[in-house]
Amino acid sequence: MTSSYTEMKENVEVKDMTRSVEKFVGDTLMTDEQKFILNYFYGRHHQYWKLIYKTTRDGSDSISFHRLCDNQGPTMTLIQSTTNCLFGDYASKCWQSSSSFVDASESFLYLLTNANGNLPTKFPYNNDRKALYNFGSYGPIFGGEADLYISGRSNICLCSYCSLGVSYVNSFHLGVNTFTGSQYFQTNEIEIFKLS
Repeated sequence: MTSSYTEMKENVEVKDMTRSVEKFVGDTLMTDEQKFILNYFYGRHHQYWKLIYKTTRDGSDSISFHRLCDNQGPTMTLIQSTTNCLFGDYASKCWQSSSSFVDASESFLYLLTNANGNLPTKFPYNNDRKALYNFGSYGPIFGGEADLYISGRSNICLCSYCSLGVSYVNSFHLGVNTFTGSQYFQTNEIEIFKLS
C-alpha cells in the first residue's frame, strides 16, 4: 500500500535508513533507500539477509533455482526486468520442488520501481491458501493464478508474467501492468535472499 511508504517516510529517521545499507549482503540492484523500504515492508527494518541465488551467477534455469533456494526458510525475491523495473515477493515459507500450493500468510508482493512511476508499494496476501506454488520444473510462482510467475530462463525469453489481483491485493488496479507496464516481461537479474 502506498500509505505504508508515505508513513515510513514520515516516521523514520535518516540514521535508521542508513543502517540498512549492509542488511542485504551481496545485493547489487537496490539503493540504500530501497533496502530500507524492503525491510520496512518486512516489518523489521534491522533484519539481515544473505544472497543465496543470483541468475547471472548461478543460472536462470529452474534446476538452479530449486537447488539453491529449496528448504532455505523464508526468502525475499528481488526481480529486475529488462526495462529496469524492480519488484518481487517475500515468501514466508520454504520453496520446494514438490507440486503443491503453499499457504504462507505473511507473504507479500512488492514494487520498488515500475514503468508507471508508482511509489514503492506492498501488496498483501489475501489468505486464499495459495501464496506460493512449488514445482520443480518452474521458477518462483506467487499466487494461485500466478499473480507473479517467473519462468525458467526468464532472462532469455518473454515468458514471465503478472496477473496481480488473485491471491495478492491489487491496490493500484493496474492488474497485469502493475510491475513492468505490460503483462509479459523478461528479467535482467533475479536475486534471492534468505534470513540471516
